[in-house]
Amino acid sequence: IDAARYQTVPRIIDTEFHLLTVGRLAPSKGLDLLVTALADWKPDTDWHLTIVGDATCESENLYARALRHKAQDALGADRVTFTGRLDPDAIVPILGKSDVFINLSSTGSLDKAMVEAMASGCPVVSSNDAFHAIAIAEGFPECAIENSPQSLHATLDRLFSMSVAERHELERRQAEVARRDHTLDGLIQRLSDVLAANARGRA
Repeated sequence: IDAARYQTVPRIIDTEFHLLTVGRLAPSKGLDLLVTALADWKPDTDWHLTIVGDATCESENLYARALRHKAQDALGADRVTFTGRLDPDAIVPILGKSDVFINLSSTGSLDKAMVEAMASGCPVVSSNDAFHAIAIAEGFPECAIENSPQSLHATLDRLFSMSVAERHELERRQAEVARRDHTLDGLIQRLSDVLAANARGRA
């Protein structure tokens, strides 16, 4: 990712919990499960979901239309916003205002949008297998959820109840991983470390 574009923005939750997901409107992204889960979520504060992305083929268009109808019926127009596809520069300020990035993808690979959110200081919670491995190894296992409404509810409740210091520490840890492992600067540093270690081994 472009480290210069996605700058870490510390945030404090206000009276509304801002939820975000970014990606194609496709069955593999688990957006219908997300809508179902949020329809049954009863937090102590107000919340709003922003869905950034659009369909890319006819089968996805059918899914997207059904998803919009489902979200309208289950959540209501005041709870969810579909922005359609946005350019990266337009997504940056949305990341800066969002409290949690949710990904229920079943693709098995780490979505680029998740890394961009982490780099921006927007905590990611996900059922994605690749993210699970990172979350456990890097010390934020509470963000690795099961693909179920109950697991998502529990994690969102936990994030909302965190102190400002706890949230900022979570944001810092995720941003550090994103910048270390998924930016050009991080790649160059890792290559430099490998070359230096090899040089020491030959000395």
